[in-house]
Amino acid sequence: MQNKNSKDLPSFIRVTADGINITVKAKPGAKRNSISLESQEYLKVSISAPPVDGKANIELVKFFSDIFDIPKSSVQLLRGGSSKNKVVSLKGVTVKDFYNKTAKFAFK
Repeated sequence: MQNKNSKDLPSFIRVTADGINITVKAKPGAKRNSISLESQEYLKVSISAPPVDGKANIELVKFFSDIFDIPKSSVQLLRGGSSKNKVVSLKGVTVKDFYNKTAKFAFK
């Protein structure tokens, strides 16, 4: 069960029956992997891998898997395979998990 009322959530988080979906704006080719909140509409994710041959998408899945301590199979790219704007499903992740695991990142 999710701990926050969906009305209180930023619009980039959608609660699902088995986890959450996150709207992401990816920035491939960054110096390091990081996340930041620059808008209530999306989570900005900087990825060190280049946007070539799906490498950035693979790194994005691995990055979320590492942050939330879930298997890569629990991270699914739902939309935006060839776009910077993506929707990512995180199975087994609650809203509370999201906030606890992302607290180490400095949100703007």
